Amino acid sequence: MASTVQKKETVPTVAQINADSITQLANKYWAPNRPDKLTSDPATISTDVINDIYANEIVVSWFSIRRVMVLELSQYLENCLWPKYNENASHSHMMSIVIMVNEKFLERVPAWESFKSKPENFPIFFNQVLRSLLNANVPLREKTSLLVFLIHCFNSCEVEIIRENVQKLVSLTIWVNILPERREQEFKKFPVLVKFWNKLKKKEKDLKLDELESF
Repeated sequence: MASTVQKKETVPTVAQINADSITQLANKYWAPNRPDKLTSDPATISTDVINDIYANEIVVSWFSIRRVMVLELSQYLENCLWPKYNENASHSHMMSIVIMVNEKFLERVPAWESFKSKPENFPIFFNQVLRSLLNANVPLREKTSLLVFLIHCFNSCEVEIIRENVQKLVSLTIWVNILPERREQEFKKFPVLVKFWNKLKKKEKDLKLDELESF
């Protein structure tokens, strides 16, 4: 009951949303119903704006549900964050995507639809998430959000783009990290795995260098 009351108090009114600085930015750059839609393009938004929004609206507010909710209402993920994402994206850009996906799950709305456009960038994004989780310099609050995101990924294996990336963490490919001697011991116990291992190694040889990084 208390959480329901808190949620109601968090939800901003229409007047508050319209007057919000985030809404003003959205109306300028990425909102689907922005007044100057014919002359403005989300692709023109500077990555500095994305970094500033993360620093000044999310981090400073200590990941305020209210601020994230206003961003979600403006379709920040689908119309700005993901279309602008690429291999050179900043940590703030990646974290903004993570935060917005987590918010979609919190609101129980479809979370993965945005990634169906530019799906080739998802492995890059997913690897950036994993690297940040292993980075000792990433704050605990951010790592918590990253872990929540990863849990959502593991619970969404019915989505092809998610499954293709998650399975690399739990499939036979992770055996590359095992010492060769120990790996051979396991193959002797389970000889059927040798066939699959050899196929993986053959596939690895056929991959290009940039593809190997996400293999």
